[in-house]
Amino acid sequence: MRPSTVRSPSLGATKRSGRPSAGSASVDGSASTKSGGVSVRVRPRILCVDDEPFVLKSLAATLRKHFEVISASGAAEALELLEHDPELRVIVSDYRMPGMDGRVFLARARERFPSVIRILLSGAGAENVVIDEPDLVFRFLSKPCPRETLVQVIDDALARHPVGVA
Repeated sequence: MRPSTVRSPSLGATKRSGRPSAGSASVDGSASTKSGGVSVRVRPRILCVDDEPFVLKSLAATLRKHFEVISASGAAEALELLEHDPELRVIVSDYRMPGMDGRVFLARARERFPSVIRILLSGAGAENVVIDEPDLVFRFLSKPCPRETLVQVIDDALARHPVGVA
């Protein structure tokens, strides 16, 4: 089995994981067939955005069993990743970030990439964003968020919003 590549865009490097590659994969997490007729389950690609490196590492560790996690240390980097990676299905973003906050970032992401599902994961103070703009995000989650809750919300989002539907 060939290891798959896990990108760490904020570090500008790649590292190899011991997980098998999925070959020609469907982005909805459905089974795909590799050459030779073997069916392989493909994990949906999600983008985690936070300016705190510890939070990004924690999110990746929490979610990597269920999803392929790509990390961005800020909104501008995240928009660039979205531009170049059409397989990203879900954004999990912090609200308080320097330069461009989560509300502005998610609004730009909604405008440029309407089929990508947006989840706001933040501490106190971000609730008003959801009240003022209810269509901005699929769901708002408060930090700290239990792993089971975060995984379930992402699964719900993926189930309710098939590929190509905003």
